[in-house]
Amino acid sequence: MKPEKALRFENILLFPLSPRAEILGNLPVAKMWSDPGGKRLVVLEGEKASGLTFFEPDKKEFRLIFPIGSNREAGVEDVLLHPWGDRAIVSLRKEEGLRPLFVKFSDPIQVSSLTDLPQEPFTQLRWGAPHKSSLFYLKGDTLRHLDLDQGVLYLDLPKRVRGFTLYGSRLFVLDARRRFLEVTLKGKIRNVLLKEPEKARLIFGPDEGESYSISFLPPAFLFPSLEDALALFLSDKGKLLSNKLPYFLDEGVDDLSLANSHPRVLYRKGTELWMVDFEREREKTFFEKGSTPRRIYKGKEVLGNLLWFYDDRYVLFLEGNRVKVLDFEGEGEATQLFEISGEFPQVILDRKRGFLYFIHPDRNRFARVKLFEEEGLFP
Repeated sequence: MKPEKALRFENILLFPLSPRAEILGNLPVAKMWSDPGGKRLVVLEGEKASGLTFFEPDKKEFRLIFPIGSNREAGVEDVLLHPWGDRAIVSLRKEEGLRPLFVKFSDPIQVSSLTDLPQEPFTQLRWGAPHKSSLFYLKGDTLRHLDLDQGVLYLDLPKRVRGFTLYGSRLFVLDARRRFLEVTLKGKIRNVLLKEPEKARLIFGPDEGESYSISFLPPAFLFPSLEDALALFLSDKGKLLSNKLPYFLDEGVDDLSLANSHPRVLYRKGTELWMVDFEREREKTFFEKGSTPRRIYKGKEVLGNLLWFYDDRYVLFLEGNRVKVLDFEGEGEATQLFEISGEFPQVILDRKRGFLYFIHPDRNRFARVKLFEEEGLFP
C-alpha cells in the first residue's frame, strides 16, 4: 500500500457483526410471502385471514387485505404475488375447501372470486408477462390461461401436460409424449424443440409418469437465441435434468434456486447444497461432459430458503433456524449471522434495498435487518 493512493477492491461485501433487528409489528406472525425480488410483502399476523396484511416497506405501513366481510374468519393457505407486487392470488381455507381470490392492492384494496382455478395449493400456477394480468395454470392435466383484467378464460391450450413455463412472454409445454413445444397463447404449436422419442428417452429416462417444474435460467435477455437458452426440468420425484449436456444432473433433489443474472443453479438435497455453474469453461475432451454439479456446503440440519444476492456471488440460506451466508466460490465455509424463530423459520431478502425480513424469536414478531448496502464505493 502507498500513501495517498486510492485502492479499489472488487465485490467486497461487509456484514454487520451483530445486526440489530428492527421490529415492524406488535402481533405474532405465522408466515410471509413476497414478490420475486422481495420488494413487497404480505404478512399473516395470527392465524386467520383477518390478520393478512400488505406491507409497504418504504412507509413501514400495514394495510389489511380483508378489513370487512366473511373472509376474515378463514384460514390462509397460500399467496402468490405478481412480479410487480401490485396484485396477488390468495387462497383461503374454508369449511367447503380452498377458495382462490384475486386481490388488487389499489386504494381501497379490491378482492374478487376466481371460480375456475383449481382448489388446491399453488404448485402449478404462473403469472404471465409482467405487464399483463395473465395467469397460467394446470387444471388436471389441461393447461389454462386466464386474463384477469379482461375476465377471459382461454380453453384451447394443450391437454395431457406434464409441465409448462414462460420464458419472457413465450409459453413452453412438456406434454405426455415428452415433446417440448413452444405454443401460442391461443394453443397453436409454434415450435417443436424436442420431438424424437429416442432423444426424449435419453434425456428423461423411462416414462414413469412424472410431472415437471420447468425453469429457464437466467433472464431471457442474456441469450441471443432460443437455441442458446438453458432450461432445467425438476421432476416431482426429485430428478434434475437440463436441455444441455450431460442432460441428467442429479437425483434426490428437494428444491432449487436460480441465479438472477448468471447461468447458475443452486439446489438442496437434505442437508447439502449443490451447484451447477453453466458459465464455467468446458473441458476440451473428445467426449464432451458438460457442466458438473459440485457440493458447496454440507450441514447438520435440513436447509431451506435458498436466496442469491450481490451479483450472484453470495447465497443466503437457513440451517434449522440459523441464518447463514456462503460465498459460492468458497469451499464449504459459511458465515452464521443470527437466529430467527424456530417455530416459523423463514426469511425474505429484498435484493435491491439490502433488507432481510424474518420472524423474530421474541414472540414471533415481524422484523428486518439491514444486511448490506447497494453495490458501490465504500467511503
